[in-house]
Amino acid sequence: MYSVKQLGTEPIILLTVTNPFNPLEEFGPMLKAVSELAKNIPGPVVWRLVDSSALDLTFDDLTNAMYMDTRSGDGSARDPRLKSVWVGSSELIRLAVDSLKKPIYGNVDAKLFSSIEDARAYIQQEILAASTTTTGRSKATS
Repeated sequence: MYSVKQLGTEPIILLTVTNPFNPLEEFGPMLKAVSELAKNIPGPVVWRLVDSSALDLTFDDLTNAMYMDTRSGDGSARDPRLKSVWVGSSELIRLAVDSLKKPIYGNVDAKLFSSIEDARAYIQQEILAASTTTTGRSKATS
C-alpha cells in the first residue's frame, strides 16, 4: 500500500509506503501518482520524501523496487526534477539507500533519515539555501 500527498504548499511530496506492498504490482502506479502530483507543483525542484519507516520488505522485493525506481522516468529517483530523501531504520532500507549511490543504480544522490521531522528539516534547509543562492539573499528576510 502507498499514499501520495503534497505537504501543505511546500514543494514536497510525501510518499508513504506500508505493508502489504508488492513492488511488481504497485510501483508503476505509485510513480505515476507522484509524477501527476509533481506536475501541479511550481518551481524547478520538487522533493520526494519517501517514508518507508513502517515497511517490511524481503530482499527480493527491495531489489525489484530499487531496479524499478532507478530505471523509470517521471516520478522516480531518475526524474530530473525530483530530489529524493528516504525515512526508515531497517537494515534493508539502509542497504537500499546506500546502494542507490552506486553507479549500477545511477549514482542517485540518496539521503536517509530516521524520522520525518529530520527529513523535513533537511529539505527545508535545502530549499532555503537554494532560494538564497538564486536571489542573493534569503526570501525570509526580503
